[in-house]
Amino acid sequence: MVQLPRKPLPFSIDPGKRDSCASLILTSSAERALALRHLLDAPGPSATPGHPVVVHIHAYYPELLAELLRVLEQYLPGTLPSLLITVSGDERLKACQQVFTDVFGAEGPPCQWLPVENRGRNLMPLLQVLHQLLEQSQPAPWLLHLHTKQTLDPEGIGNGWRHDLLQKLLGSEQQIRLALQLLADPAVGLVFPTRYSGIERHYHWGGNFALASELVQKLFPGRSLQADQPLVFPAGLMFWCRPEALRSWLALPRDQAHFPPEPLGTNSTVPHALERLIGHTAEAAGFSWRLLDREPDRQPAAPEALAALEPQLSLWERHSDTYAELLSQELRQQQNQLQTEAQQSRALALRLHQAQRQLRRQSLPWQHSPLTVALVLQRAGKGYISSAHLRLLEPLAWLEQQNRCRVQIVDSPTIQQLCGADVVIAQRGALADAAAADQLHSLCRQLGVPLIADIDDALCCLPAAHGEQQRYQTLAAATDRLLAHCDHAIFSTAVLASTYRQHLAAAGLALRRSSVVANGLSPRLWCTDQQGLPPRRLLRAGLPLQILYMGSTTHDDDFAMLLPQLDALEAEQPGCFQLHVIGALQAPPERAWLKLRPVPLQARRYPKFVPWLLQRRAFHVGIAPLRANPFNAAKSDVKVLDYAALGLGSLCSMGPAYDHLIRRGLALGTANDRWQQALGQLVRDPGPIQRCGRRAGRHLWRQRSCARVAGELWRVLQVHR
Repeated sequence: MVQLPRKPLPFSIDPGKRDSCASLILTSSAERALALRHLLDAPGPSATPGHPVVVHIHAYYPELLAELLRVLEQYLPGTLPSLLITVSGDERLKACQQVFTDVFGAEGPPCQWLPVENRGRNLMPLLQVLHQLLEQSQPAPWLLHLHTKQTLDPEGIGNGWRHDLLQKLLGSEQQIRLALQLLADPAVGLVFPTRYSGIERHYHWGGNFALASELVQKLFPGRSLQADQPLVFPAGLMFWCRPEALRSWLALPRDQAHFPPEPLGTNSTVPHALERLIGHTAEAAGFSWRLLDREPDRQPAAPEALAALEPQLSLWERHSDTYAELLSQELRQQQNQLQTEAQQSRALALRLHQAQRQLRRQSLPWQHSPLTVALVLQRAGKGYISSAHLRLLEPLAWLEQQNRCRVQIVDSPTIQQLCGADVVIAQRGALADAAAADQLHSLCRQLGVPLIADIDDALCCLPAAHGEQQRYQTLAAATDRLLAHCDHAIFSTAVLASTYRQHLAAAGLALRRSSVVANGLSPRLWCTDQQGLPPRRLLRAGLPLQILYMGSTTHDDDFAMLLPQLDALEAEQPGCFQLHVIGALQAPPERAWLKLRPVPLQARRYPKFVPWLLQRRAFHVGIAPLRANPFNAAKSDVKVLDYAALGLGSLCSMGPAYDHLIRRGLALGTANDRWQQALGQLVRDPGPIQRCGRRAGRHLWRQRSCARVAGELWRVLQVHR
């Protein structure tokens, strides 16, 4: 005796993926119970639908057609219904006709052969059959739709799925009588099998919900598809139906946009969406649908169990509370499972890390083996900020070429990602907040690896007028916490190191160890011969002084200091200069002498920006104005290095950032209230700035190249081997 569930129509939920929504579906046991209830409520066995019945077979695979024909011949002997077989292509048609002859002989039953395009799997052929049937003066009341289903998948469910569908639809004389018994009810427009157990994990909306919603708006005006409506459909698309129940599908255009050619894929197409809407379509036409399971035990069930089952489920009815409850349960289960898996993964990664370190220490000479360096870098869009390349990526790439280290970039630090690291370097701004700094410190302690902080800006004293002051407040707190935790801090300048020591001391904290590693440039990126570029073109005498101002778009306050003096110089000597701005300003003023040079999107990442910049070298001088404040005092001199790599001399604000270069004749300096006079002098005689640029260029590649920076960085790493 079939056991019916105590609760009516229990649901389960498929949580969905990124491209879909969660799906509210009947459990398999509820489908079987509902199928039995449908049979118990159906008319008696003697009641059968009117004739004729049309059987439509879409025969894409001729080798499987015989299986369907033999089932029809065996269980409907002498009463074969009208046959309509759709086939795509002449070769398949000949093969299918031969199969038909092999099964029925030369005197087989009448059969109409309908050529179709190979589009939309079996659904576009079905639409053509519906068109033909519904255009007749007396359309056939019933249609049995079959096809030579052969799912090509690595799980091998295709044959089992096809056999299950055929068994439920017409697998025996008794099964056919049960189907006809359901069809006898004039209110029933669709009868389809319960779902095959082998496709449980594929039975959901998948990526088809949005497309199905669009189809609902077109086919059923006034209705809408909601995620909390139940999803019940004939997966595999074989069923009995009244053609009238699917009449609304005739409104679909049968063109390439709706039915693309094979291979069709497994998701997000009109056929996949329509397959899931067939029950909705029947209900919208005023019919109900019924489920058909394998031949059940016909012994009567207990009256109270039958009373607990609803006679029919509407696919348009919303079950918001059930949907929300099941989704919440699913979410909790997933969270618990993910937590358990994460704990297991962390424990395994930790054991692996310890085993790797032990193995390396046992191998001789382990001191000379490459050091594995994990980098936690500040991102900029899809790449990393320029200082990540300047200070870490380029120098470490040079060390990798020397086989001294191996670099692994870690975007989201976890035990698993840091596994195998000998040292971790975190860049300022890479950690979103103080909690992230605490977590990274905890991970390093668990793994027993040193944590190094790389700092190149005094975020602790960012001026209020700075363009990114608000955004950097949280990052500044994270940087403070990182410095408090780290085993070694690397600063870009001595002033920056002193600034942070004082800042931390005021909070009762102290640095364990620190070093100054100055910025340098990579010949791989900046040397024109390695970029395949011609030497820098010298500008003709007599041109207006071509001035370059570039940098990150955070220098509006510094430029505001300079602007009145530039206006005064233009008024004093009209047309004597042009200022070319690359980046540097968020809100540049409108001036005839100011030329904005926007960086194209594809060149905004540092490794792409440098070659782009090197092709634009028609300048006399580069300028580096800085207001006098603690933040600017701690800045590095990298802007002068950039100008030197372009073959330019630099005119800089005097102060801690550039004084050491000015004293050595590697840059010209000016007081912040003397920019007009300094630039005016260069207009009259650009010779000094040109000589300064040549000296700066020689100094750059002798003393401040990437190889020199890498050597200093390597000395820091060696301390923590």
